[in-house]
Amino acid sequence: MRRGNASLARGAAWAELGLDLELLGEFSDVGPLGRYLGEELAGRWSGSIAVAGPLRAPVGRFTGHGEELVVRGVPLARVDVDLETDGERVRFKRCEISGPELEAVLRGGVRFDPLELEDVVFNLAADEGALANLLPFPCEHAFLHARLSGAPDAPSGTFEASASGLTVGGLRIDDSEARGELVAGGLAVRELHLSSGETTLEAAGTIQRRGAEFAA
Repeated sequence: MRRGNASLARGAAWAELGLDLELLGEFSDVGPLGRYLGEELAGRWSGSIAVAGPLRAPVGRFTGHGEELVVRGVPLARVDVDLETDGERVRFKRCEISGPELEAVLRGGVRFDPLELEDVVFNLAADEGALANLLPFPCEHAFLHARLSGAPDAPSGTFEASASGLTVGGLRIDDSEARGELVAGGLAVRELHLSSGETTLEAAGTIQRRGAEFAA
């Protein structure tokens, strides 16, 4: 720690907690931290935080770098994070993950008040080993590209996805592709292509969200 100070006026809300922090940290083994947080973690991590201002609108920067990490059973060779906040929003200057069977990149920003995504772009490519820890069904390869804005619990935007070597409900799907949009209350699938052996299927439609469930 280089410097650290937090202050709160009597009777003030926690959102008004004043911060003046400049921290450096390095963990040669994040396993003990993971056990404290109740998460499965392994690997090395180093990073820094320099932030000032009220908790509700901090100004500063956070950087982090991880190597040979394992997060919930998924091995990650390298993780790089660089975030900046101006008090109104946080910007993902760099947020990249690479591993033996997973690559992910996140760009964009998040506004604090009201909390909403601002042109967040997410790319993910993963192979069978990593997907075994992420999906409830077997899948050999998957790719996702999404560009989102709006409230985190009801974002809007576009997406493209593909997957190969899926087995869902006992059905083998050799290849699948989908393109569409996230809209208020659901998912508008503009193009859906599925192939299984010599059988192909093309479809389009809207999937409505009802609470935590989706219905066509």
